[in-house]
Amino acid sequence: VDQNDFLETLSGWVNSLIKKDPYKLIALICRYPKQAMELKDELEKMISCEVRVAYRDQFSFEPGVMISNIHQIKGLEFDAVALINPSEELYPSKNIESRNMIYVGVTRAQEDLLVIGRDSFSKSLL
Repeated sequence: VDQNDFLETLSGWVNSLIKKDPYKLIALICRYPKQAMELKDELEKMISCEVRVAYRDQFSFEPGVMISNIHQIKGLEFDAVALINPSEELYPSKNIESRNMIYVGVTRAQEDLLVIGRDSFSKSLL
């Protein structure tokens, strides 16, 4: 999947959730903080609401879209979650911590879950 298709699919999913329920809290979960910041910059002009970065003490559980990394969201729940690019490179299936991080990511969603990426998914998802 190329970058434009990835962003179109992700922003379309987010915008459709917001249109159905503007009070949803949607979390976009990346592996690392740098990826979260890059994704925020790319998505801001494509999503119909504010995109916030959530990191350490900068969490807001107001409705809308927040982007964070997998380590920051452990123990939290959101109406909808998109697990971003859970590739074998970022989440090696031979690594127990990586498998646990994927589990954490997919179990944060209360209602809607999207697993989306540009690369082949980690074998831990299969």
